[in-house]
Amino acid sequence: MGTRNDTPRGGVPPKKMTKLGALSLVGTITAREMQKVINQLFPTHPLRTDVETEINDSNIPAFPMGELEVAVSSHKEQKNTRT
Repeated sequence: MGTRNDTPRGGVPPKKMTKLGALSLVGTITAREMQKVINQLFPTHPLRTDVETEINDSNIPAFPMGELEVAVSSHKEQKNTRT
């Protein structure tokens, strides 16, 4: 360790070691390149035609308000005990 220009630990200057996040480049990708990345990460899928789109609500049983309140409070209690 002699001069100020020494670069230990893989070539990172001593003053810059705590600011590695600040050294990253931002904005070096074009909009076209970014769209290509997004399309590869999140491809579009064809719409499904094999599922019913209408729901027959006559088969859905009634859900009383009291039962809903019990379910919600039970869920909150379980969530609070997990933390």
